[in-house]
Amino acid sequence: MKIAASKSQHRRKHSVEIEASKLREELNQTLLLQLVIQMLVLLQIHLNPLLPHFKCRV
Repeated sequence: MKIAASKSQHRRKHSVEIEASKLREELNQTLLLQLVIQMLVLLQIHLNPLLPHFKCRV
C-alpha cells in the first residue's frame, strides 16, 4: 500500500515539475519578447528625429 502511494506521489511530483518547466519556458519567451519590444521602441524614439532626412523628394 505504501509503495503505491509513493508511486502516485512521485508521478504527481513529476507532472508538477513538467508544468513548472513549461511555465518557466513561457515566462522566458514573454520576457524576451518584452525586451525586443522595448528595444524597438527605444530605437524608434532614437531614430525619430532623423526620419525627415531620409524622406524621398518627389
